[in-house]
Amino acid sequence: MEYKNEFLELFKAFPDYYLDIYKIAADGSEVWLYGMQKATQTNPFFGIPATNNKFEIAIFIVYELNHGKIVKETILTDTLKLYKNLGQAIMKSQDKEQTELYLKHLMEIGLIPK
Repeated sequence: MEYKNEFLELFKAFPDYYLDIYKIAADGSEVWLYGMQKATQTNPFFGIPATNNKFEIAIFIVYELNHGKIVKETILTDTLKLYKNLGQAIMKSQDKEQTELYLKHLMEIGLIPK
């Protein structure tokens, strides 16, 4: 259910989201995927107002499987580039609400510990 909500938010903010998969490989219980994400932000995204800005950012994902089900997902992507493209890379230190939303998002995608 967690993944479903994340994807719903993603596709709501970026309805033209597209992942161009360049390489995919597997070994034992792991699957690796490398590709390029492309999208336009037409709706709010984790508190960031719609900008109609486009982004194109590489992504690397490692899935760990157990009995054919994903038990762990590790995502590496240039989040700073994403936020920069959305006009949000530099936040005012006094903007507590925006800072909390940004940190919450980084926790949700696994870039910082919860």
